[in-house]
Amino acid sequence: MVLSRNRVVLNYVLTYLIIGFSGIAFLDVYRPARMAFLILISVLFFYYKKKIKKELLLILAMVIYLVLFQSLFFGGGSLFTTITMTNFLVIAPFFAIIFIGPSFLRYYRDVMVVIAIISTGFWIAVNLSPALHSMSQGWAQAIGVIVRPETGMFNDNYIIYTWENMQFYGLYRNPGPFHEPGAFAVFLMLAIISEVFITRKLITRNNLFFFFNMVTTFSTAGFIGLFIITGFYVLTSKRMTSLTKFFVSGSMFVLIVYLFFTLEFLGEKINTQLEDQGNQRLNTSTVGRFLGARKAIIVLYRYPLFGRGLIAASKAKSTSEEAAGYGWIMWVSQIGVLFGILYMYMIYKALKNYSIVNLHNRLFALFAFIAMLAVLAGQKHTNSWVFFMLVLVPIAFPLRTKAKDYLLNDPSSKTKMKKRKVLSFTQTDKILRDK
Repeated sequence: MVLSRNRVVLNYVLTYLIIGFSGIAFLDVYRPARMAFLILISVLFFYYKKKIKKELLLILAMVIYLVLFQSLFFGGGSLFTTITMTNFLVIAPFFAIIFIGPSFLRYYRDVMVVIAIISTGFWIAVNLSPALHSMSQGWAQAIGVIVRPETGMFNDNYIIYTWENMQFYGLYRNPGPFHEPGAFAVFLMLAIISEVFITRKLITRNNLFFFFNMVTTFSTAGFIGLFIITGFYVLTSKRMTSLTKFFVSGSMFVLIVYLFFTLEFLGEKINTQLEDQGNQRLNTSTVGRFLGARKAIIVLYRYPLFGRGLIAASKAKSTSEEAAGYGWIMWVSQIGVLFGILYMYMIYKALKNYSIVNLHNRLFALFAFIAMLAVLAGQKHTNSWVFFMLVLVPIAFPLRTKAKDYLLNDPSSKTKMKKRKVLSFTQTDKILRDK
């Protein structure tokens, strides 16, 4: 379907806002802006005569089930809290993915390219002149572009970039517009994956921007994700002979081992955190991904059917042994084993559907999913709108009937790329059956 120019622009604006509400500080912490988006996407949904699917009602029923059981065991929230939570958690992303469609990842990639270019400029500037931050605070606050969330959790945010204080090797880390560098790594990894779907290549101009920004985050999980994606490229490249693959793989292995033992934010950081957080008592405040994971496992063991902490009233105090910290395992502990496994599987299934249609194989989806698990392990974004929309993609757009919707062509239909072959039902079924 060919979209009008206005509709394409609208989809880009919506995609940027979705990314913003998923992790950019100035949007992420302000409820009024989120409510305004919910109203906007609802108006657009009905104005363009989109249909509410029965799957939405099923998901709402699941969420209400979880809220009711958690309220019964841990204390309930108000009816207003339940309605607000279901609207923000389910309704907004569901309306958004139905409105934009699976081509959401194309818009996402394009928006992230702009973010990566801007972040590159800011990162270079602040490292060349560290005083730039303090020099700019006055005028930035005067014209209202500086955001200092009342929670005190984040550094100064200039809407398009966040100032980071931590350094590695004399260089400031690169958080982009997100609240911290590790969060930027999460969204960069999905952008790299999207670029592969769109171009069928790993090394592209856009991915070079993404790679540069990923490296400058100095994110442990981000580097691990890059190793996984790069490893896939080497193992599956049709342009390399077996001998070349063997040589490149061996060289990569040596490089990875060397970096792991020499870079302080890789091996040293992981070993230190494992040792410190592995020995901490469970009744200490939850700080650190490994301590948080230990607590999340306790929650899953005790409440496997409905979890704990989906709403504020059911959360444990930070010093409780049931106060899971962050990362995808925390989200799984909040919704229980069954729904947690189903949620994570649907992310994989979405990636598999994109891989089948755009790459004509499903192997990349497995590597992409593992890379996403790596970067999400220490971050809060697993249930953010971007990833909830990924969960909803295979639910709202079944592959066997909506395969062509997964084809990531240019949204304006004026692409210069070669036309992609859309698989027939028989071909799609064969790829789905192949092991």
